[in-house]
Amino acid sequence: MPPRSQPRPMTFTGCWTCKKRKVRCDLRPTACKNCEKRGIACGGYGIRLQWVSDSLGQAESGTGLQGRRSLRLDKTCNPYESATIDGFLLTIDQDAESGLSSQQGPFSAFPAKPTATPRMDASTPPLEAFPTPIASLESDFQDGSQGQQLTIQGVSPLEPQFPGTETTSDTTQWWPFDSNLPPSSVQELDNSPSEIDPLSSLPPTDGESSDRQSSFDDGHDESNYQLTPVSGTFLNLPETDYRLPKQISITLFGNTEVDSLMNHYNIHVADLLQPIDHSGNPFRTLYLSTALEGVSYRAWDTETPTAKVYSALSHSLVAASAFHRWNCDQLQPNYREMGVKHRYFAIQALQDAIQEAGPAANYKILMVAVLSLITIGVLSGEGDDFRFHLNAAAQLRSLRSRWKIMSRQSKQLNEIGAFLALLTRTLTFQTSSSTWPNYDTNSTADSITIERSGCYEYLYGVTPDIATLIYQTCQLAEHLARFREEGESMPDDFLEACEQIGSKLQSWRFNSEKILAIPRGDELRFAILMHQAKAWHSAALIYYYTRIQDFSPGDLIQEVECVAEHMHATEDVKLAFEAPYDGPKMAPITWPALIASCNAVRSRREVWQRWWERMQLYRIANINKQWSIVQQVWEIVDGREKQGEGFVTWIQAFDSLGIHVLPT
Repeated sequence: MPPRSQPRPMTFTGCWTCKKRKVRCDLRPTACKNCEKRGIACGGYGIRLQWVSDSLGQAESGTGLQGRRSLRLDKTCNPYESATIDGFLLTIDQDAESGLSSQQGPFSAFPAKPTATPRMDASTPPLEAFPTPIASLESDFQDGSQGQQLTIQGVSPLEPQFPGTETTSDTTQWWPFDSNLPPSSVQELDNSPSEIDPLSSLPPTDGESSDRQSSFDDGHDESNYQLTPVSGTFLNLPETDYRLPKQISITLFGNTEVDSLMNHYNIHVADLLQPIDHSGNPFRTLYLSTALEGVSYRAWDTETPTAKVYSALSHSLVAASAFHRWNCDQLQPNYREMGVKHRYFAIQALQDAIQEAGPAANYKILMVAVLSLITIGVLSGEGDDFRFHLNAAAQLRSLRSRWKIMSRQSKQLNEIGAFLALLTRTLTFQTSSSTWPNYDTNSTADSITIERSGCYEYLYGVTPDIATLIYQTCQLAEHLARFREEGESMPDDFLEACEQIGSKLQSWRFNSEKILAIPRGDELRFAILMHQAKAWHSAALIYYYTRIQDFSPGDLIQEVECVAEHMHATEDVKLAFEAPYDGPKMAPITWPALIASCNAVRSRREVWQRWWERMQLYRIANINKQWSIVQQVWEIVDGREKQGEGFVTWIQAFDSLGIHVLPT
């Protein structure tokens, strides 16, 4: 007798139309494919509220059946009249003002008094575990003079209203210390006092309904949705290894729109930015959890540099979330307005903190705040100020370049900063500032950090060995450019180093890697890591062949197709497993695709066009920016070839564009 098939598990997510039809929904933002294929209106994913008394009345007058289950109601349960409910609430409010406990009908209220906590300055480490009255933060998102939330009227969605937030190719200088960037590429931030408090949020403009909050499904089931009152609510933070639950059902900032964006960051953005789902996701366990520590800290202190850094981090996360929601639905430009303004508030708060306390005020939260600014650029795709933020992170790392013992979180932050700096460095094509074989101290420290990393496998889909080989290739290419620029002969040890790197790249095999972060028994994540690591390896070979050995695209067809095969396979694996999740997540790091597609010959570019089109699913503006760069590189290469001007490398074409991009 054949075994009985297991029933398909019941799900409670999806648009209202699919729920009514009892079919599985693909949860696509704005409208699902099921409704689109059948030409029917999609009911959306918003919350539909219903009074309990109404539902009881409908159930009693109906057949008593709900779906396939019999609904038996307690006939002794009489719904309260509206006047009775108003009386209950009035009595509870009066008791609450007197500090008394009260219970009226189905409603209860209990007083809560926080214990006194000493004031902290910049030298005091942030508190990570004490009760926090969230209500005290409500004033941060209101105009102190009027006591009302700020409303921006008559603001064009494409015209930022604050200095330093314009969409330009210039960077924004908020780091008051030495910078390695040329002065011409740095734009001074206007330090004039703003009429708007740096901690103000942006509620909807006049005429815009608050219902637009539900236009993008945040994964809430209507049965679990609740708005917890601000007053009398406390947040208890564990002391170590804090991990935020999947849903936030508490009002943190006294502003529902800001809370909604923070919730969106937790549910969607944090999972989107990491190519392989993992419990060590720093966007949740470091960025978001540190921001929540700041909520607790700022309940008692709002003036010290540490409090301002916490404020900058919170604004950064809100800005990143707002830009992503705007990418998902560009018919709602208010999200872009919020992203632009919170980005400005984040930079302003961080600048004030650095000027008051210096770069060593609090290493962990300062590094998190700096790196979170880079996330804004990834989701918005605007400007190139990520270079300046990476430079600031590098200066922070240099303060502890000789440290041997650091916390796990600080070590991971250093690894993130070092690798992002490496990705940017691979596309700048600069000349080495030092003679061979001398290296500066910071460069050596970054090399060691990358080589010993424990998070790259799930955070970038690359193994530390491949990352180290890319770093060494980039370093050799910069020295090679110096030799050619100065017309010097290359010493034997340099030539031998170039040959050794090539041999290591050619002999690399995935099976020889010691994968520690992801167990082999985890089929989905391990398969994604395998394909992405192989794509990284082939892209590293292309980078080595073009920058060291001067290969032409015709010599790289096999490597380019190998990258395309594994990048497509990564997306196919996600579809094959059909793992249920709330919207797209695990967006791949695009560096391998960018390197390979720029070197694709004209007759074999279709596979790359399909891959970049598949990436539109993730709604990350930086991916669109990279796809635009690839197309421009193709136009330059093809145009020079048609005009008979000879062969043009992707490096020359890319460099001629003068565009800076972070390939993530």
